[in-house]
Amino acid sequence: MRILLDTCEFLWLITGDAKLTARVESAVRDAQNQVFLSVVSFWEISLKHSLGKLSLPQPPAQFVPLQRDRHLIAPLVLQEAAVARLGATRATGRPSETTSTSSPTATQRRISGHWPGTP
Repeated sequence: MRILLDTCEFLWLITGDAKLTARVESAVRDAQNQVFLSVVSFWEISLKHSLGKLSLPQPPAQFVPLQRDRHLIAPLVLQEAAVARLGATRATGRPSETTSTSSPTATQRRISGHWPGTP
């Protein structure tokens, strides 16, 4: 399964916070799964850190990639073409015929569900 962590889930995972559900932790640790963190989450972490709302032991540019690597989480870039396809997504949240599900995007459901087209 492909898993897209949201910002809070990522932070809870790397800090060992009890707010991370056992289901999410188990899915992230399952070697059969591919786990991603969106560049949007990196932006959110960087912004909160710069505003003094998130304390980190290192600057985000060092800390986030280090933690992603430690936890075997791949970065997920946001591409303009993926954002452009958002307009083609139906109100049901399912991709339309013109929206590909072959590459993960931040708009596809994270671990709470999983990506359309996968079991």
